[in-house]
Amino acid sequence: MNHLKKFWAAVKTMLLARKDIALRILYIIFFSIALGLLKGAVLLMVLVQCVHVLITTNHHPRLRELSNTLVGYTYRLMRYITLTENTRPYPFGDFPTNIEQPDPVVRYK
Repeated sequence: MNHLKKFWAAVKTMLLARKDIALRILYIIFFSIALGLLKGAVLLMVLVQCVHVLITTNHHPRLRELSNTLVGYTYRLMRYITLTENTRPYPFGDFPTNIEQPDPVVRYK
């Protein structure tokens, strides 16, 4: 039992010494879950956009803009969780602006 107490004391000491790393790992877990939810939302928007295009033969401009914004946010999430960016994404930081604008004309060929 004494060995177990020593083990947990060593773990606690290590975590306190590396609390910034442990906190980053917790953020990575949180943003990974958010990324999974975003992937589902983007897929749903793709399906809605496809149905809209089939019915009206034209894209939905607001849905297209929202999709572009979420793609940019997804990009920022992926950069943070892969340790290539240190700025925490929204909701702990600013919501990102669009990385690039969508093409002005949608082509189907």
